[in-house]
Amino acid sequence: GRPTDRISAAWASAATVLDLVDAARRPDETPTEHAERAWRYTGVDAQLLFGLANQVTLATYSANEPTAAAADDAEAVARRIAQVAKRRAGWRRRLGLRWNPARAARLP
Repeated sequence: GRPTDRISAAWASAATVLDLVDAARRPDETPTEHAERAWRYTGVDAQLLFGLANQVTLATYSANEPTAAAADDAEAVARRIAQVAKRRAGWRRRLGLRWNPARAARLP
């Protein structure tokens, strides 16, 4: 797909993981504002979150299409955020995901 679409999907994937560890995006938050709150709440690396939030903002509003390499990077960062968030999720959350396959299936 188009790099813009891939970057948007990477952000959506990361936002889903953050939702599952109780750091869901609020309706009035920009990606950067969500990254700021999620980083403080979850301890996921701020550089990863802010980098991906910046990429999706640029991809959405820039007149220029991002490169395929930028999309590859966004997807890798989203996977890393998912790994860290899942590791930081408490045992109750992991147990809850184990007993809720539909929710667990949303994890990237």
